[in-house]
Order: sequence, then C-alpha cells, then structure tokens
Amino acid sequence: MKTLIHLKQYTFALVLFISAFGCKPDKFVAIDRDPFIAYSMEASDMPVVTINPNVDGSKKIIIFASHPEDSIARFNVRNRSIELDVNSLKFLMVDGRDPVTIDEQGQLSRKVSTVVFEYTVKIPKETKGGQTFTGEFVITSGSGEERVIKVGFNLVSYFRAATLLTVYNGRVKNSMKEYLPTANCFITYQQTSASRPRPDNPSQNETVITGISTAVANPATAITTTNRPKVIAHLFNEIHSLDESRLYLVSPDEPWIADSLRVLNKFTGTYPTAQMNKVRYVDLGPINFLDMDDDDFNKADFEKDGKSKILLKVGNSYAFQTADGRTGVLFYKFVHIYSPEYSIGSPIAYFHIAATTQ
Repeated sequence: MKTLIHLKQYTFALVLFISAFGCKPDKFVAIDRDPFIAYSMEASDMPVVTINPNVDGSKKIIIFASHPEDSIARFNVRNRSIELDVNSLKFLMVDGRDPVTIDEQGQLSRKVSTVVFEYTVKIPKETKGGQTFTGEFVITSGSGEERVIKVGFNLVSYFRAATLLTVYNGRVKNSMKEYLPTANCFITYQQTSASRPRPDNPSQNETVITGISTAVANPATAITTTNRPKVIAHLFNEIHSLDESRLYLVSPDEPWIADSLRVLNKFTGTYPTAQMNKVRYVDLGPINFLDMDDDDFNKADFEKDGKSKILLKVGNSYAFQTADGRTGVLFYKFVHIYSPEYSIGSPIAYFHIAATTQ
C-alpha cells in the first residue's frame, strides 16, 4: 500500500524522519505499509499464571488482527506445548448484530476486516507448576496469507499480592536522627480464602485458599497475638549521616530489635522476641520479578546463603523462608526520599511480594 504524505501537514518529528532520507521541504514521499497486521495484546512476552491447587483457573490470550484491504477469514492454534481445554473463544470489535462463529477447521462464519480474538484456556487445579505453555496462533486472510503469532506463559505454583507495600523507619530531621513509634516498619502476609459449594455435595460449603494478602504494620500492631505469625520482616534504617543511610530487612526474632524500638523509636511496649517469626533472606539479585518462574522462585539456598539481616538494593528481589517452611519473594521496587528544604526525609521503601500458600 502506498500512502502519500505532504510534509506541511504533519509534525516536526515526521519532517525529521523524512529529512533523514534527503528529501527537501514541500516534497512528497511514498511510504510502504503492510495492511495485514496481527499481534498479541499481552503486556509481557512470557507472563506467569498461578496454579491454584484448590480451584480450576483460566488464562485469556488476546490477539488483535486487521486487514482493511482484504479480510480476516480463519483462526487456528497449532504446535501447543501442552494440551489445555478451551473454555471459550470470543470475537470482539465486530458488529454484534451479525455474530461471528467458527467451525472445526477454524473458518469464520463471515469475513471481517478487524477482530480481537479472546481465547480462554482452562488451568486445572491438578496442573503441575514449572510447566510452560507455548503455541502458534495463526491468522489467515481472505486471500490465504498467514500471520503467525507465538504466544506463551509460565505456569507457577506461587501467588503474587496486588498490593504495593510502603515501608519506612527512621529519617534525618533538622540534622537529627528521628525514629517514630508509629513507623510502618514491619511487613506481613497471610493467606486469603473463599467459601464455595463442595463439588461432591453442593448443599455444603468448603473453604479454599485463593491467594495471599500483604500489609505493613507499626510496632504496636505487629506484636499483637493475631499479627505475630504474619510478620516476615522488620525494616531497619541505619542512618550514618545527613546524606547516607542504609535499609535492611531483618528477621523479626532478632533480639536487638527490642532495644532498637525502645531506644530509637521510643516504643514503650514490650517486644515479644521469642514469639516472633524466625526468617532467613537470600538476595536473588535483579531477576524479573513480574515474570519469574518456579525455578527463579525456588533457587534460593537458605541453608547456605540465608541471612537474618540483609542489605537492600533497589531493583533486587529477596527470597525469604520462615522457620515453619513458608517461602516467598520480596521485590524491592524503589525508594522515595521525602526531602524538605531543611533536611533529608524518611526513605520510603516500596515492595511487591509473592509467596506460596503452603
């Protein structure tokens, strides 16, 4: 397809683009553009899908296809690495007054110029984590031309919480160190659950684990009987000077935390060291937290590399393990320094967390 562009009617950025080819102002240039386009609308090349051992799940694969000079006539999936049942196939961005259907050979009931395919597969609860689904989604035009979109995702056995945690402890104010008793300097997580009818007896309900939830807590909240089992880290800010401080994750059962809270934070409660979780941390480095697979999640050697206090570096992920065997990963996303003119403020650390429900 040839498209004529008059330079006076377009942006400065386009003038620069065409000028790179030696064209002078007020000249015409022909640009080739393929009218047949098809692509996955997934934000990541290899996203992760959590397997819930209690309930069946699903994954939507969304493909955009358009050919305004011809049509979209067929949709097929081939070379699937694992066989997953198809829950549904929907056709979006088409005239609902004339619905589109598909036959067993992938032929559409009518040709369309633009369509979004919403292809949903079932993830059975018995599926094993660590597997990868890949497949080729083939879009065929009315004239028989094909576009092949390779799509995939990793099946993982951990849950990722949606909440972005904001944690802080300690700052420099008016050239003095200041730690607050109300600082949200503890990180917690717990399982989430839901009730559903029992498959074998719908008249009765059962509770199933659906994921994890996370929160931050100040010292008074963290030490309650209800919250102690949930606490998996204390954030300690080691302030060296007006311009230098270091943030650490610390196991909640470390004895010196009680003195730190009493002396620095002016916390007047009794810190129950013996009742707090023993946790070990391993620095996994700058892994891709959002798309980490089970191998990334499980590669930490806590026996060899586990530490009760670990220095934080922005962009790194930190595996953790409690004494009762719960494991997870904390992603230290970034740190924000609130800095008024008179001083450097409190470093606020932002975390994402993933964990198993075991």
